[in-house]
Amino acid sequence: THTHTHTTPCHTHIRIQQRMRRLPPPPPAATRIVLLLLPTMLLLPSVEATGNIFQNSLDSPNTFFPVPIATLSPAARNFHTAVAVNNSMFIHGGSGFSVGNAGSTVLDDLWMYDAGRAIWTDLPPSNICRSAHTAVMVDGNTRMLVYGGYYIPGCSIQGNGTIINRMTAYSLAQSNWSDVPQQGALQAPQLAGHTATMFGSCMFVFGGVAPDGSNAGFSAVSHLYVFNVSSGTWRNLTNPAAPAALSNSSIWPSPRYGHVAAISVNPVPGGGGGGNETRLWIGGGCGSDLPELLSSPVFCNVHFNTTWYTVIDPDTCSISGSWVPLPPDSDNLIYFASSALDPVTGIWYSFGGLSAQTVSSNIIRALNTNSGVAGNWTVLSTGVFSQPPQPRFASTLVYSQQRRSVMLFGGIQTFLTPTYVWEYAIDFGSWFSSQSRQSYPAYVSFLNLVVSQTTSTKLNPISGSGAFVFGGVDSSFTLIKGTWAFLADLQSGIYVTQIPCDVNPPARYGSSWTIVYVFPVLFGGCDPSALSCYDDTWTFDTINLVWNMLDAGSGSSGS
Repeated sequence: THTHTHTTPCHTHIRIQQRMRRLPPPPPAATRIVLLLLPTMLLLPSVEATGNIFQNSLDSPNTFFPVPIATLSPAARNFHTAVAVNNSMFIHGGSGFSVGNAGSTVLDDLWMYDAGRAIWTDLPPSNICRSAHTAVMVDGNTRMLVYGGYYIPGCSIQGNGTIINRMTAYSLAQSNWSDVPQQGALQAPQLAGHTATMFGSCMFVFGGVAPDGSNAGFSAVSHLYVFNVSSGTWRNLTNPAAPAALSNSSIWPSPRYGHVAAISVNPVPGGGGGGNETRLWIGGGCGSDLPELLSSPVFCNVHFNTTWYTVIDPDTCSISGSWVPLPPDSDNLIYFASSALDPVTGIWYSFGGLSAQTVSSNIIRALNTNSGVAGNWTVLSTGVFSQPPQPRFASTLVYSQQRRSVMLFGGIQTFLTPTYVWEYAIDFGSWFSSQSRQSYPAYVSFLNLVVSQTTSTKLNPISGSGAFVFGGVDSSFTLIKGTWAFLADLQSGIYVTQIPCDVNPPARYGSSWTIVYVFPVLFGGCDPSALSCYDDTWTFDTINLVWNMLDAGSGSSGS
């Protein structure tokens, strides 16, 4: 490493040039700071850098490669589907806007989002343009089964659409689509706006809108079907006493669409070592007698704010109990919300949706399914270090066990459709967006950067380590204010966050920053605008995210 010093009457510039001997050169950047996070090394951008972050694996030191920033992403959409597999999310179809087409369209594309790297991958399309359909993972998360929906030949919203019953499957291993064979006399019902939830080999399908002989051409239904993936057979589990039209019922949910559903495994009520039971849940929805799902989804004249559950038998793909309604909840989701369940804790999360006043929401709620009939939805905190997504409906929400988070995509946001992913980190109750994860502090030189192994769980849901950046100057030699955190686990992703500290040390560059015990300690530095330097000492509490002055020093000097 060679250091060159250029002196001017006002300040001193220091430029560090790195040479990698007998190794391929790192990415071009004349000035850089090196951050060591075993077993990898990151190169962070500075004044003359390209703006990328590069990673060098210490296990394979001959290769530098960039930590990718997403440049390709799916078109904006709503009424699509999403499923989670490990660290990835797959989205398919929906209604949206095609590139180069000023009008609306129904989509047939398939995308995979790598949450760890914030990268989208375009996968083979299904060649079936549909929206308001469902998707579940089957066969040990090796295939995605897509069912039903509103189909428009040619994908143009101007075309004549129909509600379909077609089932297709995408193989993750072979990257291809195929039709799902069906056996038996009962074939798949034609449905859109329904829900499909998977447990074992059983896919339970509830509600939606189905074709009928009315003037509208379709109506909401309260049917419960189950498809056995192993045998390829359908069964109708609907109780003959179930309400066929809109009416209050204490034994069976009313006809609806735009609701949410989940399956949980819960202790048998009463305890006593009685084992577990498997419950199918539904909540919210629209029961309009003139369904507007396909034409004007915002308006609904019959709303539901009650959550129901019934006990299912996953061995026989049947229900073994009656439906049980939870007390109506005025703060509950209404219709076109999105939801995802944590199968380990039994917590069911929901986001957004439309109220009876057709006002969209950005509230995230949770229901502990272990509480049974005594359960109720509670509003979750969105954290002091993040802003929640904009209000929306007709989006998707999936749960990632690996990341301990729920991921949100798409939806209708004040008649606009967002195109980036939001992630709610459960353990510390804050939202991050893929857009914010691809933003960085201004290009800086002479910044102060340290690695701490005890970062606050309020900031970092992924790991217990991170790098903190303070101060520096930009390309015009203007001081950079504020404290930034690079919260990194290269297996799972990088968060870049500006920490809203109430008190920051005076802006400066060229100071020293090191770790004493577990906290970063900052000393000295200069302010080029005041032609002065500091000899004060500060420490940054990485747990509570506050600065504390240890020693005021003698004050700034003119040297």
